[in-house]
Amino acid sequence: MSVNIGSKPIVTSGLTHLYDQLSPVSMPYGSDVWYNHLPDSYSEKHAHKSKGMAKTGIAVYGSKTAHAHLKGYDTYDGSGDYWEMAASTHTDLPSIGYGTFIIWARHSRSNTSTRTVGGWGGSSSSGYYGSWGEVYYTSSKLKPQWNEYGSSSSNRQCTIDKDLDAMWHMWTYRNVSASVRNFSLDCGDWGSASNTSSANRPFNTNTYNFHIGSLRKGSSHMLGWTGDLGPWYNYNRELSDAEVRQMYNANKDRFNY
Repeated sequence: MSVNIGSKPIVTSGLTHLYDQLSPVSMPYGSDVWYNHLPDSYSEKHAHKSKGMAKTGIAVYGSKTAHAHLKGYDTYDGSGDYWEMAASTHTDLPSIGYGTFIIWARHSRSNTSTRTVGGWGGSSSSGYYGSWGEVYYTSSKLKPQWNEYGSSSSNRQCTIDKDLDAMWHMWTYRNVSASVRNFSLDCGDWGSASNTSSANRPFNTNTYNFHIGSLRKGSSHMLGWTGDLGPWYNYNRELSDAEVRQMYNANKDRFNY
């Protein structure tokens, strides 16, 4: 399978979800639903679900100047803009076992509140059984980090100890095994962090549906992103360092590098 959407060829082995604003299949003009670019028949063999994502907030698509399909990304204001893979809980989780998640993101640096690029929420307000990426302000830095709760008490964080700028970056989270996980921006060129404490992956009936630009913890949506978010990809396996580099090179020109 070959996939090339407004960029150089990407890694397709193990790819289960490809949501790209430039793709007329993924984001049709005039639609309020964001679809998987890959056929359902393919994705459902390799992942739990392959549903369209419903939009909340975010600019209406009527104006071509504001249309994400032309820009290649969505802009989020932090106060209720997000995409959600189904409205009911526990039912739509685009993942099986260990794997790799990639998303292109640009933070506005408009404030120092904790903000999420998205991920999987959990049944409690603490995010137990969830897995998500965020920026977290501490020690005078907006630090990118990935949280993964394998249970109600085992948050495995990968925190990059740097102050996030307002540039585009490719966020990559790889959960290799129950005791190895890695988080990086721009293949590690900007920064990376690992966590090797043992914990199971969180995906079970306590895990809430996948979001982009927000996170559901318990009954509330929170941590709304401020800035821009581009395409995201989910793989049912760990990508190698060389493959992550290929994904970065495929889109870096698109995002003004």
